Amino acid sequence: MIDQPPVVNPTYSSARRAVIRAVPGHGAPRAIALFDPGSGDCHAMCGPAIATGAAMLSDFDVLIGMNPRGMLEGLGLDPARWRTVDIRPPVREIPFAPRSRPVPITPEMLFRHTLGVAHRLVTDGQVRHHLASRMSKPFAIGLEDDATVLFLLYRYGALHRRVRVEHRGRERFLAVDWTLPGESTLDDILAGAKSSGARVAMMFRPPEFGGGPPVPIECRIVDVAESDVTVDAKGKVLAIPRWRIDLAFLIDGRSDQ
Repeated sequence: MIDQPPVVNPTYSSARRAVIRAVPGHGAPRAIALFDPGSGDCHAMCGPAIATGAAMLSDFDVLIGMNPRGMLEGLGLDPARWRTVDIRPPVREIPFAPRSRPVPITPEMLFRHTLGVAHRLVTDGQVRHHLASRMSKPFAIGLEDDATVLFLLYRYGALHRRVRVEHRGRERFLAVDWTLPGESTLDDILAGAKSSGARVAMMFRPPEFGGGPPVPIECRIVDVAESDVTVDAKGKVLAIPRWRIDLAFLIDGRSDQ
């Protein structure tokens, strides 16, 4: 969900984004991590250093996180200063079969079934336990990993306008509204590439690789269907399930996502 401040850039093409991860996610945080996807820098802070992290937020136009408005209020900041994107699961629970009990939807489910990443968020209990040690390096890395994985989830949701969950072999796609004004979705990129003949750079996860990392390719779009995209990658024709595309942008002409 996107919250819009009183005055906004109409396109956001050059807006500076940051992912903020705070623990706990409401009230005054005990620890935060700030990830800048533009530079790749990520910093975890606790105790008095949190004030430094809060001051760094003024460098950004868009803040992304789970309940970012609550985080900002917990830091004593006015959320109206920023455009915020809330990337919490869009629903609390859903049934995966008729007359079945609803299944709780957690961030960890979105990481695993949307991104293919097995990642558990740092908990408030872990923060309490580690504060006495002034945030050991492994714990700081854990918070930074949280922020990085949240960015990957945001990037996917903004591209596809949906996220994926799975339970006992049944999958569901949940609509999300994370795309900012002026940003292109996967539909926009594929349609533009097919009509113009422009090449597309993609990162996708081949089914035969299981839970492996995404694979980069450069290709031209042959056909676009509801569930698959057929591409020509240097003479090799591939049918790629749409949901397995993590990143896509045009190489020829304008760049989109």
